[in-house]
Amino acid sequence: MTEQFQNFEGGILADQNIPSSEEIFGDPTRFVNRELSWLEFNRRVLEEACNPNHPLLERVKFLSISASNLDEFFMVRVAGLSAQKEQRVERRSDDGMSVEEQLSAVDDSIKGLQKDQQAYWADLQSQLVKEKIHIIQPADLQTSELNWLEDYFDSNMFPVLTPLSMDLAHPFPFISNLGHALIFELAQPNSKYTMKAFVRMPLGLEKFVKLPQRSKTELHFSALKILLYASPINFSQVTKQQGTVVSGLFAIVILKLKKKLKTWC
Repeated sequence: MTEQFQNFEGGILADQNIPSSEEIFGDPTRFVNRELSWLEFNRRVLEEACNPNHPLLERVKFLSISASNLDEFFMVRVAGLSAQKEQRVERRSDDGMSVEEQLSAVDDSIKGLQKDQQAYWADLQSQLVKEKIHIIQPADLQTSELNWLEDYFDSNMFPVLTPLSMDLAHPFPFISNLGHALIFELAQPNSKYTMKAFVRMPLGLEKFVKLPQRSKTELHFSALKILLYASPINFSQVTKQQGTVVSGLFAIVILKLKKKLKTWC
């Protein structure tokens, strides 16, 4: 027993060539990039959206969570890497990647993640239809629904929209995190001069609008983007600048579902 203890104390462990803590923490191959690791975590969240063991609406919720997680990732992680790039930080991450290499790897990973999100959403929509829950596309809107959306726009959206001009005297407006905005190019009659206008979408607007029921057993929803882009007006016949129209001085027509144009001058 004494001899064995002496051999152990004499350095049996040392004979196994266990690296020192300095060597362990100095080897980048032993580490996983934290940004890419977080994206893999979010992918596992997304994969719950295609798990048939979950109720259908829970799967939709998992898809939504993965999207909001990605928003936060851009606000915090990507913003941090971008700041390091602007400051020309040369320090590499623990896994040995430069700031530029991390941004490139993150971009590739996010592209795949977003592609899968869109594919899962398309599949979930087809399953929602089987459960009599419909997300109506612009081409499938009925005349009565277009009229209803017109009233909804006038009552809930139009009063809270404010266009802002962008020129040398008016710098680019601030866009808050998670904000949505539209930018328009305005043209003056008989002039080559153009200017930009900016419209910020309020954060409190619902992403989906529940339409009047077509039947007592089915639910129909319209995405907010339909209110933003769908319109019975053929803008190309009014002006070559898509989404704009000229009225007197500079004027802008945005998000209209009305046959009679409304403008801000």
